[in-house]
Amino acid sequence: MKQKKIVAIIQARVGSSRFPGKVLKKIGNKTLLEILVNRIKKVKNLDDIIIATSTNPKDKKIEELAEKLSVKCYRGSEENVLERYVEASKLISADIIVRVTADNPLTDPQEIDNLILSHINQKNDYTYSKGTLLGISGEVVNAKVLRIIDKLAKKSCEREHVTLYLRNHPEEFKVRFLKPRYLSNFSFSVDTERNLSLIKKIYCNLGNLEKISIKEVFNFLKKENREKIKVSVIIRSFNSEKFIRKALRSTLNQTLSKYLYEIIIIDDHSSDRTWQILKAAQKKHPKQIKVFLNPFKGPIRALNFGINQARGKFIILLDADDIFNLNILQEMHQTLKANKNIGFVYCDYYEKNLGSDKQKTISLKNNIFNSIAGGIMFRKKILHEIGLYNEKLIFPGYDLLIKIIKKYKGKYIPKPLFTYIRHKGSITANKNKVKRGKKQLFQKYKHIINNLRNY
Repeated sequence: MKQKKIVAIIQARVGSSRFPGKVLKKIGNKTLLEILVNRIKKVKNLDDIIIATSTNPKDKKIEELAEKLSVKCYRGSEENVLERYVEASKLISADIIVRVTADNPLTDPQEIDNLILSHINQKNDYTYSKGTLLGISGEVVNAKVLRIIDKLAKKSCEREHVTLYLRNHPEEFKVRFLKPRYLSNFSFSVDTERNLSLIKKIYCNLGNLEKISIKEVFNFLKKENREKIKVSVIIRSFNSEKFIRKALRSTLNQTLSKYLYEIIIIDDHSSDRTWQILKAAQKKHPKQIKVFLNPFKGPIRALNFGINQARGKFIILLDADDIFNLNILQEMHQTLKANKNIGFVYCDYYEKNLGSDKQKTISLKNNIFNSIAGGIMFRKKILHEIGLYNEKLIFPGYDLLIKIIKKYKGKYIPKPLFTYIRHKGSITANKNKVKRGKKQLFQKYKHIINNLRNY
């Protein structure tokens, strides 16, 4: 009896309506599609892999990536995905097709192997996973069955969603499902910026996404969910040995219970003693302080990296030269916790020059843009929803704030949150940089630029 040819067909296109270009987004130095292909190559029972994309000119990038990865590529209809699968299967002479989508970079090779074996042993027409973690599995279907439903499926939704006709008409075919190995509401399918941030977080904590097992990922997330952390204080540092000790002391001395908040410091490869000071602080307070070297370099990328490490529901971002006031974390946390209809809380702050005892209060009561766009406590889910900080801007904090206040209400607390120390290394001390930063914002938000504080 002739051995059947088993082929994985990976469905991929750039033009996603919900999250355009998602399959080419990078984690580390590799795209989601690249990570997926390299994971699929670990499936033991596969004979070949082909990427099925569209003839849309934008998808030329996917074809080029397929060539780089040494896998075949078929380009067909953008909307009629069922037809695309049928034609791709003919091109590669497949008997059994493993359907995988490119927005599932953590697809589990073991899960796919289990599907294939179940499909063959039970002599199914179509086999799928039911109730398992979203984004780790695929589907297995006989190529001849796809050709049959290509003639039967008339609804546009049944042609866009390749196996929908089979699920709608199980009586016409031998359809079986595989029981889940993991039961959870975790989702590893990348459909939004928030989903992408979760994958980045997994990468930052567990390393190479092409090698880690789903069991490792599952256990990591389960453990993290058991933690009681409510607030994550994220501090970025660079050559901050003059300031960092005071910043850490002020953060550690908060009246909020220590088990409710964590301190995450991202150092941007300091050349002074900052890193040694941070490591010593972590050793002294291992349960509360986490320190990281920024793997991407650059102050804004450091903040985004820190957000992806955060376990708290609420996030506040500061610099290493900012000094917290005593009980402000507790008050901000209680305000957000008690007001579920608000997205963020903000306070006044003190400002002083390095080496001076004189300080002035900067009030945000009548204008939130008097802020330096730090020292605001946000709900973490909102930051993920809007896509974190725009790394191309000089003042991405204002950009982030503008996007948030369009959709969410904030609550003002008339108390100074922290002390901002102005010194030569401060971004606000560089007049040319401030001017360029404001110009960027003016080009993007002409109506808001006049509200920005004059530095």
